[in-house]
Amino acid sequence: MRTSLPVLIACVLVAASGKAQDKDERQVDVPKLINALASENPAPTERSGPDLKFPSGYDRKKQAPVRSAKSQLKALGPAAFKSLIENWGDQRYCLTYSVGINGYMKNATVGKMCRVIVYDQIQPYGIWPRTEGDPRGKPKRPSYPGVFLNDQKAATRWLEEHKDKSLFEIQLMVIDWVIARESESPKDFTDEERAVMREIREKLVESKKPMTRGNYYMDDYD
Repeated sequence: MRTSLPVLIACVLVAASGKAQDKDERQVDVPKLINALASENPAPTERSGPDLKFPSGYDRKKQAPVRSAKSQLKALGPAAFKSLIENWGDQRYCLTYSVGINGYMKNATVGKMCRVIVYDQIQPYGIWPRTEGDPRGKPKRPSYPGVFLNDQKAATRWLEEHKDKSLFEIQLMVIDWVIARESESPKDFTDEERAVMREIREKLVESKKPMTRGNYYMDDYD
C-alpha cells in the first residue's frame, strides 16, 4: 500500500526523562520518508541459501536514501508509528538483508521494514534467548509484538490504547511482560537468560530513557 499525500505531523524528540518536550517539536514529513524506503533498484532474485542473484544494473549507491530514511524513521520513535503501521502492506522492494540466524539473503518490502522499525523499538533486545549452543529448536524469547501487534488491525488497536505513552514507558511495559512470561516457563528459559532480561530492565530504569539501538529479528539490514 502506497502512502497517502504527504501530511506534516509534529514529531516530538524524547528527552532524557523519556517524556515529550514541547519546546523540541519539529515538523517531519513521515509519509515522504516512508516513500523513500522504496528502492529505485529492482529486487534481486532470492535463492535457497546464503546467495542471491542481483539483477544487471543494480546500483548499491541507490540504497543510500533507503538506509537514511530507515534511520530517520527509527529516530522519530512513536511519533512515526501510526504512518508505519498504515503501510505494513506496501509490497514495493526496499532492501536486501542477511538473516542473522543463518546468513541467508532475503529481500524486504517497504511494508516489512515499516514493521521492523516498530518492532525494533518496542522489543529492541530481540527474540533469540541467551542459551548454550544453537538457539534454533529451542523456545524463542516471548514476543510482545507477536502477541499484541501480529497484524495491522491489532497494531492499530494497540497504538490507540498506548498513544499517550513515551517510548521509554512502552519499553518498560514490554520488558516487564517478557520477564513475566519467562518466569511462567522456567524449563524453557535458562537462569542466564532470565538474568540477562533483568539486567536489561535495570539498565533501562537506571538510564530513564529508551533503548535506541534495537534489532528484533537480529538480522543485518546494512
